[in-house]
Amino acid sequence: MERHTKIRFLSTIIVIGFAIAVFYHYTMGAYLGNQQPLNSFLFKPKDKFNDFWNMVNFIKELNPYRSDVYIFGVYYPLGELFFFPFTIFKSRNLALLVFLNIFLVCWLFFITKNFSQTNRLDNFRDIFVISFMSYPFLFTIDRANAELYTFLFLCGFAYFYNSFNHYKSLFALICLSLAIAMKPFPAIFLVLLASEKKWKNILYVIIFAALITIFSLLCFQGSILENIQGLRRNQAMFVQDYVIGSGGWPYGVSLFGLIKVITRFVLKITKDIGIIPPSDLGQTFFDWVSLLLRPYSVLSLIIVGLVSLYILTKEKLFWKKLALLVFVMNVIPPTSGDYRLLNLFIPLAFFINEPKSSKFDLAYLILFGLLLIPKNYFIIPAMTDIGLSIGVIINPLLMLIFGFLIIKEGLSKTTRDIPKQSLDRSVRE
Repeated sequence: MERHTKIRFLSTIIVIGFAIAVFYHYTMGAYLGNQQPLNSFLFKPKDKFNDFWNMVNFIKELNPYRSDVYIFGVYYPLGELFFFPFTIFKSRNLALLVFLNIFLVCWLFFITKNFSQTNRLDNFRDIFVISFMSYPFLFTIDRANAELYTFLFLCGFAYFYNSFNHYKSLFALICLSLAIAMKPFPAIFLVLLASEKKWKNILYVIIFAALITIFSLLCFQGSILENIQGLRRNQAMFVQDYVIGSGGWPYGVSLFGLIKVITRFVLKITKDIGIIPPSDLGQTFFDWVSLLLRPYSVLSLIIVGLVSLYILTKEKLFWKKLALLVFVMNVIPPTSGDYRLLNLFIPLAFFINEPKSSKFDLAYLILFGLLLIPKNYFIIPAMTDIGLSIGVIINPLLMLIFGFLIIKEGLSKTTRDIPKQSLDRSVRE
């Protein structure tokens, strides 16, 4: 498939998905009188930009892991310290404006660099659509979440990863180190380095990330040990509220979130037929989720191991390696917000510019497009009290299907190559 065809097809999916979502949610809210979440595909309006403002307010004292307020002190040290420079602004609106504008400049550079076309009209239309109408972009901007900058760090790593320039290659490693120091999940990208046997670079990334983390800890009140203990305590409380509980569940892409939906649905059926008392449904649900968390951790390690093994031994195309790692980073954590879908733009950019074609290109493009549009249309019947939409089910399933398709194509190519290699050997003999 030609590059311009890919871009045009992708922008068409995004426009259609955006238009349908706006029409649906506006109708549900303005004409049918429905409230959140049916009147918008974004988060609660009163909570707009609060991922930024709460972090700025919380880091002012440089004591993010104190026990009196825990819900925001769960990021790794750099993820907390990153917001401290924004506390110097007297106006919180100006601080937010600077935070978002820095990202937007880098975002537009990334989009124009990877999605530009020669035709001016097509270029302006498609760049505008891809830049400003995709669900991950709109949702992450609405939350003003730190994922905006984790995404930029990962972009820097991917963009300069294969550079022959020593300083650019070093910059790529620093970008990955910064991403890992902010949030732990980008560490999965070390598999990319391992697939090319860049063991020294892996060591550099680990050392850089460790040094950045230690420096961040030294900036906080209290000793390093006290802050580490505070972080562990806060993360344990976060697990209770967000992993086992329902915090953030309606706007998540985690596979564990899908498992929780199935669990809740089964328990709802058992309540309806009288197996468990109605009053016990909530506590029974939490008990079952707590019970499932440990086997899910084992399942997660198995999936990570299998995907890593495939990348290390089979996959050659760079964009496919990136895609598989992004899927793992998005889906495997037991809680994972919709803002993580923004990272899909990294493999998407390399897919758009990949000169080699595949019979699965159209399928890949459709899957990318579906992941970039809003899907929280209907509230799941058994989840009306929580406000869970079908997006919680569809998004992780789409990424699992996408990953399976990539691996299936890679393995089938290996299978087809075996007879050809044997034939070549017999001809030589």
